[in-house]
Amino acid sequence: MRVTCAALGLFFVSLQAGASVIYTDFGTGQSFNGSGSSGITSTVGAAAVFTASLTATLTSIDIAAKVISGTTSFTVKIANDSSNSPGTVIESMTITSIPSTAAVVTATSSLNPTLTSGTKYWLEVVGAGSASGSWFNNSQSALGNRSTSSNGGSAWTTGSLSVLPAFDINGTAGTSSPEPSSAVLLFVPLGAVIAYQRMKAAKSGRVHRA
Repeated sequence: MRVTCAALGLFFVSLQAGASVIYTDFGTGQSFNGSGSSGITSTVGAAAVFTASLTATLTSIDIAAKVISGTTSFTVKIANDSSNSPGTVIESMTITSIPSTAAVVTATSSLNPTLTSGTKYWLEVVGAGSASGSWFNNSQSALGNRSTSSNGGSAWTTGSLSVLPAFDINGTAGTSSPEPSSAVLLFVPLGAVIAYQRMKAAKSGRVHRA
């Protein structure tokens, strides 16, 4: 049964989870534009649209940001699209210890919602507490719709296409169970291999047990 076990191992290893980038507009090495930015405070927020490039469970979000004054935290949210504006919030996260110089900072998902390939979502960023800072633009000339809020993210106003802020959306893909049809396709040739091995063993006077 060595062949059987090896084949099954290869089959299920191929289905194991793998870290994936669901969306990014960062340059090489997560580079970004350190001059152009959106202002972020507890009342003034910015949101950027993106489309998931694959289906995966959300694990983390990176943005290019800095804090100018106040607390050193931003609140980031993933939201559904609602008529080309941020809609229902899927998950809210907090980025803490944001430095006073431009850097890539990370929010970690605890709910791990599934984002679906080809679906439009929004990333919202507002200041937490008294934070005042910046969310820097991407350096790849990636364009898209941006929304702004003047009431801490309670309502959003979407403008025309413009350079998007720098961010990426990371997830884990490939966690689904094999389809029954896939398993059948695997076991049919395995059955033939097992039968051949047994016939060969019988001819040589050795009987292999499954």
